[in-house]
Amino acid sequence: MTRLCVGLLALAIAACSDVEEPNRLPLTVELSASATSTTVGATVEFDIHAQGRGLQSLTLSFGDGAQQELTLEDALLVQVSRSHVYMQPGSFVVTATAQERRGATAEDTVRIEVSEEGALP
Repeated sequence: MTRLCVGLLALAIAACSDVEEPNRLPLTVELSASATSTTVGATVEFDIHAQGRGLQSLTLSFGDGAQQELTLEDALLVQVSRSHVYMQPGSFVVTATAQERRGATAEDTVRIEVSEEGALP
């Protein structure tokens, strides 16, 4: 009985080592906003789509000093939505950054123009 188990274990290990790794997903991130022109106090919705091999984190920096980070555990695909309210007028570059296990990063940006309430740019 011992020989049969050892033989099956050796066969299973050999079969596992012959399995090819699936095609690598390219590391990408896409960021979109519900509006690129808004007023102070209005909510802007952001959608982030990221893919890669072993995604570890997704960071969204809103351009006004605020940011949100999502910790991932070797994700392949991520789709999230976040919202933000700008409390002062200005031009803000929002950046979404995805990072893989080995340190590679990808980012996408969108510019949000915020004006005083009642005066859209």
